[in-house]
Amino acid sequence: MATAESFKLALITSGIDYLTVHFHDFPETPTAILEIGDWDIKQRLRYAVRRFARLVLKEKFPDCEQYCKKHGLRYFRVKRANKQAIKTHLQSCHASLAITYKCPLIPMDTLDHLAHGAINIHNALLPDYRGGNPLFWQVINNEDEMGSTVHKVSAQMDGGDIIEQQRFKRPRFVHHKDLDYLANVTHGVPMLKRAVTAIAAGNVESQKQTELEGLNPAPNCDWQTWRDISKERSFSDEQIRDVACFVGETGSATVPPVKI
Repeated sequence: MATAESFKLALITSGIDYLTVHFHDFPETPTAILEIGDWDIKQRLRYAVRRFARLVLKEKFPDCEQYCKKHGLRYFRVKRANKQAIKTHLQSCHASLAITYKCPLIPMDTLDHLAHGAINIHNALLPDYRGGNPLFWQVINNEDEMGSTVHKVSAQMDGGDIIEQQRFKRPRFVHHKDLDYLANVTHGVPMLKRAVTAIAAGNVESQKQTELEGLNPAPNCDWQTWRDISKERSFSDEQIRDVACFVGETGSATVPPVKI
């Protein structure tokens, strides 16, 4: 069993959001955030604009680097294709466990030095809806129930052993930010904290995923995809309204802005 000081956590993510800002409050020792992105001219310009806007609007445009400075965490900016840099940064902060969240699939040889590997939070009841956009596809498919899953990271996308799942009724006619908050913060944060505690204590239990046929995929897509799908399927007026709310065509999010 590791002590809190020796069991260090690193978060690998693609940016600041409602779950990211809870990282400093995780059990054991949250140590660093690795922000994965293209870091091309467009992304760097967007960061510069946000920093300038904060001079006027203070905390309205937070970012990962600002969050890390506030909470005493190390911050690393990494290009998504540079797996060696990811590994080097994880080694430099002596991470025991990595948490991946809303980021590209990380090659296993980048994580193989971690004493406890890596875990991920996925917004669906795995093995169903594996892929990069599970919330969207659960709305498109008019699911009555949905869920969140904490699982070990493996070479297969969203295919690692399941540590914990939470099932809940899917609310209708809500913005994608509200559904994201429900899945990742209301349910996801407590699940991740329990998983970290169990892993550090050496008593985590997990279950292998089944390989069932006919599972729904959840590939990445833009919000306009539903228009093409709606032409192929017989969507009711209620379903059309439900999806329109989710993608932000009607209504707006009720969750407050992200604050660090």
